[in-house]
Amino acid sequence: MKPLIVASLTLAMGVVPGSAHSIPTHKNITKAAVDYIRNILKLPDFVCAAGLESQLQIGTEHEDDYPRFMWHFSPRLNAGIYFGSCSSPQWGLVDGLNCAGTFAPTSAGSILPTPLFFRSNLLTYPTAQRNATNPSAATRPPGTPSTVGWNQLGYVLHLLEDLSSPAHTRNDPHPLWDPIEKSCHGCWAASDAVRTPGTPSGSLLSRSSVDAFFSELQAWTQARFFSYDTVFDSALAGPSNDPSKETDFYYYDSTGRKIAKKGLRYWSSCDDTLSFCNQKAAEVSVDIADEQWSEIGPKVVHYAASLIKHYYDTEKPALNIVRNGSFESGDLTEWTVAATGGCDFPGYAGPAGPYTTVVSGNTREGRWSARLGRWDQPYRNGPSGQAVQGAEPCGYSEIFQDVTLPNIADVPSGKLWLSFEYNVQTYDATEWDWFDAQIRNTGGTVLKSLVSKAGKPGTQFGTYFDDGWRSVRVDVSSYAGQTLRLWFGNQQDGYGDQNATWIDKVVICDQ
Repeated sequence: MKPLIVASLTLAMGVVPGSAHSIPTHKNITKAAVDYIRNILKLPDFVCAAGLESQLQIGTEHEDDYPRFMWHFSPRLNAGIYFGSCSSPQWGLVDGLNCAGTFAPTSAGSILPTPLFFRSNLLTYPTAQRNATNPSAATRPPGTPSTVGWNQLGYVLHLLEDLSSPAHTRNDPHPLWDPIEKSCHGCWAASDAVRTPGTPSGSLLSRSSVDAFFSELQAWTQARFFSYDTVFDSALAGPSNDPSKETDFYYYDSTGRKIAKKGLRYWSSCDDTLSFCNQKAAEVSVDIADEQWSEIGPKVVHYAASLIKHYYDTEKPALNIVRNGSFESGDLTEWTVAATGGCDFPGYAGPAGPYTTVVSGNTREGRWSARLGRWDQPYRNGPSGQAVQGAEPCGYSEIFQDVTLPNIADVPSGKLWLSFEYNVQTYDATEWDWFDAQIRNTGGTVLKSLVSKAGKPGTQFGTYFDDGWRSVRVDVSSYAGQTLRLWFGNQQDGYGDQNATWIDKVVICDQ
């Protein structure tokens, strides 16, 4: 039974490899990457990406689930009793690989058990690619943007972030006291294991493939930093000592960066006359790790943010809570089109609606806006004129979209705002024709009226009126975590004096 006890103690003490930056640190890196895109660079498509951070953090947290951390190394883990058959780029970027791992040597005669296990990763970058768009018509038409892939991208982000940990680029299993991953030696409490990255500068990186992000960050980390157990390892690229800067306490590179400390382990390696000391016994101390982090933090945020943008640009996932809210697809994709009958002059009314389309030429941003209502001929009979048979439908032309708001705890500002812009043009007055906007539940019950009977004031019909573009912004924080229906309707009375409403920039934002 003794070998089993040894193995159990090994696992219990946390000498299992692979859990690089702590989970809170991974979340901090991911948060900083989203913040950099949204709040520093202010990239337009991301400014109102409420909930993106929390979607990604699901993956960056759970990529460390047992035993996934065995395949978080590049080159792959193959050190002492630890072995992983796949590197992190293979594990995260290739579908269908069957990766093996073990915590014990595979050689005959080992005193430790050999728990060999296999996994095939179902949360890869190709998975995120497939789920960037909706695969079936169960909820929305096939090929329309989806938010599902963001969660899977979070798993891949974790793997990329791990390649900013020197141990993960240097085949170092690094037990709990790795100083870059813990902010002190021998930390056990989770609160001791948290690092917050600094903010990068400059534009995002543009690369032709995801592999390039991995290979570049891995090479940069390995070449610039030692890990605790790989100081001056001749088998690996790494920083070089500049003898002219060396002191009794530290090794430095040519730029003056500390690269290793001559600590107790180092001095214990010296012979009695101090004529020889083993360079490899030097270590990465906490103060060196802190200096490393000042370089590593902004670098890994820069790469994580660039991968997020690369995924968005190449795969076209849904980003804002409201999908196609500016109608720049050139159609009503993501919106449901409907009509409701009922008006004052059904005897004169023309064919029933809905009359809904996407048009150019009258927008608040971009090329397109949505137009609700029949708008194809002017009313020429004047303020006291007679009805124009068949020129105007009877009832509402509608569009609506169901959206799910994030939990308020996942919204950095603690607030969610719904905004949109609309323009009513009409030959009638709001006594008979108008525009309404409402928040409903998915069953159609009105929860809040946002715009009621908008249009030409008064009762005088028969003359053209343009109400101009108007803005609506309303706090919807109280609906956080719920699924709502955003409903817009243009009512026409059938008399022949048409009206229409243009809608643009429908957004739910946290700022």
